[in-house]
Amino acid sequence: MRDHKHSLAYFGSVRYVSDSRKERELVLEQVDVYNNDDGQKLYGTKAIYLSLDKGDVSIQIPEIARETAAQKGSEHV
Repeated sequence: MRDHKHSLAYFGSVRYVSDSRKERELVLEQVDVYNNDDGQKLYGTKAIYLSLDKGDVSIQIPEIARETAAQKGSEHV
């Protein structure tokens, strides 16, 4: 998730998300926080609560490579 107003990026797992129309409220777990400008890691934390205006936030979902059990099995044959 990117907080454009504060120039921060949060990388972690979403635990809770609100259904609010005004703000985005999120609880993230196992979070690393980065500076948006240079990508430098600022700190890591076990969990963080965020309440941000919708217009100041973008949520990005990284693509995760997946292998099926059949693919893994065929590599060892």
